[in-house]
Amino acid sequence: MQAMKIVESSMNEIDELEKRKEIINKQIEENKNIIRIYCSHSYIDNPSHCIYCGEKKSDIDKIINS
Repeated sequence: MQAMKIVESSMNEIDELEKRKEIINKQIEENKNIIRIYCSHSYIDNPSHCIYCGEKKSDIDKIINS
């Protein structure tokens, strides 16, 4: 009986952690989009990728134009 309670409690904890993980991943993606939009985008050292945010110039142009 005690083991069943422990297993149930652990399963509930796992569910809560998975929900928190999803929320954090969404926040990370939102923050990446903000960085991409407001980054100064320098292509001096590498003409295909920004040295600050690492995005490709063509991808940045798509984001800014949308």
